[in-house]
Amino acid sequence: MSELSMELLDGVVGIYLGGFRWGSDECALKYSKVLCHREVVTRNFLLAKGHYRADFLIRHLVMPGHLECCTEPFWSG
Repeated sequence: MSELSMELLDGVVGIYLGGFRWGSDECALKYSKVLCHREVVTRNFLLAKGHYRADFLIRHLVMPGHLECCTEPFWSG
């Protein structure tokens, strides 16, 4: 989602539900053909957090075989 989209949705959306799938940009590119996944999803959550009338839910999809590279980074900071 772009920053412009987030700006347009401010005050319209009541709940944001987004998710992290990949904790590693290498895995995101290899399996989903997505650049900067963690950076973009983090930015979107921070933008949603700034929308004072909206709640947000964060989910993390644990991908099989990706515990060390894609799940542990979320728990270790």
